[in-house]
Amino acid sequence: MYKITIKGLVQGIGFRPAVCVIAKRRNLTGFVENIGTAVLVVACGEDIEGFIAEIRNIEKANITDIKVKETPYQHFTDFSIKASDNGTVSVIPPDVGVCEHCLDYIHENPFISCNHCGCRYSVIEKLPYDRENTTLKDFPLCETCLEKYNKLDSKFGFAQGIVCQDCGLHLIYENERDIKAIEKAIEDIKNGKIIAVKGVGGYHLAAYPFFEETVINLRNLKGRETKPFAVMFDNISEIEKVCFVNETEKNLLESDPRPIVILKTKDNIFAESVGCEYQCGAFLPSTGIEKLLTEQLKAVIMTSANLSNSPIIYKDEDIKPLNIPTLYHKREIIHLLEDSVMKVITNTPQIIRRAKGFVPLPIPLKTDKKVLALGSDLKACFAICDKENAYLSPFFGDLENAEVFNIYKETINEYCKLFDFKPEIIACDLHPHYHSTKFAESFNLPIVKIQHHKAHIFSVMAEHGLSECIGVAFDGTGYGDDGNIWGGEFFTVKGKNITRERHLPYVKMLKGAEKNAEKAYFCYHPEEAPEIIKKALENNINTYLTSSAGRLFDAKAYEYCKLKYNSYEGEVATKFEQFAQNNQNAYNFHKQTADYIIKNCCELSSKSNITNITLIGGVFQNALLLTLIKKNLPPNLSLFLNQKVPPNDQSISLGQLFLFLVF
Repeated sequence: MYKITIKGLVQGIGFRPAVCVIAKRRNLTGFVENIGTAVLVVACGEDIEGFIAEIRNIEKANITDIKVKETPYQHFTDFSIKASDNGTVSVIPPDVGVCEHCLDYIHENPFISCNHCGCRYSVIEKLPYDRENTTLKDFPLCETCLEKYNKLDSKFGFAQGIVCQDCGLHLIYENERDIKAIEKAIEDIKNGKIIAVKGVGGYHLAAYPFFEETVINLRNLKGRETKPFAVMFDNISEIEKVCFVNETEKNLLESDPRPIVILKTKDNIFAESVGCEYQCGAFLPSTGIEKLLTEQLKAVIMTSANLSNSPIIYKDEDIKPLNIPTLYHKREIIHLLEDSVMKVITNTPQIIRRAKGFVPLPIPLKTDKKVLALGSDLKACFAICDKENAYLSPFFGDLENAEVFNIYKETINEYCKLFDFKPEIIACDLHPHYHSTKFAESFNLPIVKIQHHKAHIFSVMAEHGLSECIGVAFDGTGYGDDGNIWGGEFFTVKGKNITRERHLPYVKMLKGAEKNAEKAYFCYHPEEAPEIIKKALENNINTYLTSSAGRLFDAKAYEYCKLKYNSYEGEVATKFEQFAQNNQNAYNFHKQTADYIIKNCCELSSKSNITNITLIGGVFQNALLLTLIKKNLPPNLSLFLNQKVPPNDQSISLGQLFLFLVF
């Protein structure tokens, strides 16, 4: 008899019923159960090695460790699934987009899900992940669903998320229910109405992208001036009518997280105000409800239901003040989640926003301390760390917004309860005025403050298990060790020792230039500035010294392309990159910047004998710049980038944990 302990993503994917089916087919006796941080299998019979080999191939499982040892014989007459114990489960399954198998059932049940798809993290109240610990407990299984649930050799066997209208969960829209509700919602969208749709981690606002007046009304409703809207398409063929899609992008679009993927526009057939002139944020349906909408609409704007810069609305009562028709149901969302955002650069996926479908998957990080890392104030994301893994929170936004800050603090409490986590140390940013830094003091625990760009570099090292690197951190802003604002930095790192070797020249910058590219340009060229700006610079009125690469890009965007304002973060830089396709000056600046980075990396490598190069920071979301660096970096240097977290400030909390890594 053998005791087999299995760790990894082995909950919420039908792992236990799959093990049970394999065992029965092999005439084994024993049981399988969740034991908190792992799945335990006790098995008696022949060819245990073959049994384990089959377990390793269970669909959707991500096994990180299997330990096998002999145990004293016990008599079992069958192989069974035991009820979960109440231990802490280390890997919580993320929410997964509706699978191909379930799509065949959506017309009879829009809420269909199986062992391989559906809501997971967003509906979990406590662990382990069993139905009674989720908001699905409010909907007792009907006879049909119970029969499916008890059939272990099907994809619905032991599926904790299975539910239908006969279980009491109904789709509601105005005075209609279920399929008629969908039909009425589609009719209203086609007639130019804006409606709210309850998604996986919150509400979307849905609108037809072909009507200019409708899209303008949507912008007014959200208070969103110019930022492009994401569009949900029915299938890849519909996306290809509008966008170029390569194989890597296709795989991302169809992957379990169903991320928004930033694609190059081929033929903009939408209203001008959608904002898809150069590129389009495209994604596929995550739920049966969304698939039923897109089957008829083919393409529909699906944007977070919130006012710009505020958290996504995820509670039913909070959508009512918008005073628009709402397609919803009574299954409660526990954890809010935005859609994840990705793009592909030189055939390599890059995460821009890590949320639905990825949270709360762990990132391996062995430590001997229990650390809560509070991250940055912009693109806020905290992380906790137990002995083996880092668990990052979803994306929140800017903590300057009081609603965002409140959700951020609430979610920290939720994570501590969910993971049974009690922090011993608080890690935070060095910036003395960050809300997160001030919040660190409220825990009455030891605080470690880590400089912003050093944390950026450490995040790449943490992902790839690096012990040394030359780190390049290019972004908009980060409080430096000398009290100035850094953002164009070159470091050498050996172990946990990090040295700032070089940086872009300091420039005297006016406050507010982060939103005004014209103002940034005048700070680099004060001789051309209006008198009022000259006087402000000369007299140090609202000025600061910065080495920011982000402000340099803004200044050049104004100089070469007359791009003036950031109505949303990164707008000027994004358009500057797009303009570089046809503007030689803009292209040349990107090429010069790439060459400058490569030159400094080569020199620092020769000096330090370090050949690992890490690039991090929001500037490296620029596909053209990154492509030029990858193309021209000498082959003796190895390039490492963030893959599990974004290169922007959402990676800061992971980097803050790096200092507590046990080598």
